[in-house]
Amino acid sequence: MNTGFFSQQRAPGKADEPAEQPVQILVFSVGEMQLGVDIEQVSYLVRMVEITPVPEARPHVEGVIDLRGQVVPIISLNRLFGQACATSPLDMHILIGSIGGRHIGLTVESVSDLYHVSPEHLQPAEQTSGAASLFRSVARVDNGIVFVLDLNKIVELQGTVDWGAAAESAAPSSASPEVRAALRQRTAVLREAGTEEEVLFKGFLIIGLGNEKYAIERSEVEKIVVVTDIASVPGTAEHFAGLTNFAGDICWVVDLKKLLGLRPTLPGNEERIVVLNYNGARFGFLADTVFDVANIPASAVRPAVTASERTEGSFVSEEIYWQDELIGVLDLSKLCQN
Repeated sequence: MNTGFFSQQRAPGKADEPAEQPVQILVFSVGEMQLGVDIEQVSYLVRMVEITPVPEARPHVEGVIDLRGQVVPIISLNRLFGQACATSPLDMHILIGSIGGRHIGLTVESVSDLYHVSPEHLQPAEQTSGAASLFRSVARVDNGIVFVLDLNKIVELQGTVDWGAAAESAAPSSASPEVRAALRQRTAVLREAGTEEEVLFKGFLIIGLGNEKYAIERSEVEKIVVVTDIASVPGTAEHFAGLTNFAGDICWVVDLKKLLGLRPTLPGNEERIVVLNYNGARFGFLADTVFDVANIPASAVRPAVTASERTEGSFVSEEIYWQDELIGVLDLSKLCQN
């Protein structure tokens, strides 16, 4: 988890105590199994595309794809673990992992969630033979047990095959013409750099405002600082808390609870200023609590339902699930207009 701008989040006077951080596990289904992989090893998640089969490949090797000029081997996890696949190819995904500069793709039937797993809920996998030896650890999550894959071992399965040369003599796919046409169209999109298909996760900062939780797109967050002196400015709107000095820069600080029409609460020790840089404008938002930086699968970010009559509804553009809670994503463009 990238927490680079959390350097100033710790409350004053609080001792620095080393602690094991939760591991972010991307969980997906393969047949009846729940598998996972450390998010740090994942580069992309793309919809299923046309896979070029490779002659004389091992049974679990689905074939190869062209990832922006790089030939990437694709492993069928269903075949590898002996799981029947009842999902249409058009509904499946390819998880692209990166190990030591090498990419490898894993076919998955569906991606369910991204879990923050604390160290006490992780235990090393037993050293066994066969496909089970590819597990790195076992994680306990809300809805059961997840076997966490060791991508290093999966890469080792492939040896030193020249996938590009192998693909040149490949046989055609056995999928139906309709499915092949749809997959081929996706393949053309995937070859293009900078497409939406490259978006695996969207990063969000999860903050607390009173009894409510909200998310802000991480890309707009510059840093998080402890609340210092804020000078009030007469004649400004009620939601302007005032001006403060950030390393020599004078910036406005906005009280989000007042702007969103939320019930006021007394400031606590965890109150922070979230400093944002939006379209060149630098300002701060008061947040009662900063919970986490969360990487949410892009496919799980959905448009917000019709805004309610409450004030904050008009400032929420999207919704995400974080730790089993539905959280509204604040629309910075609308906030800045106010």
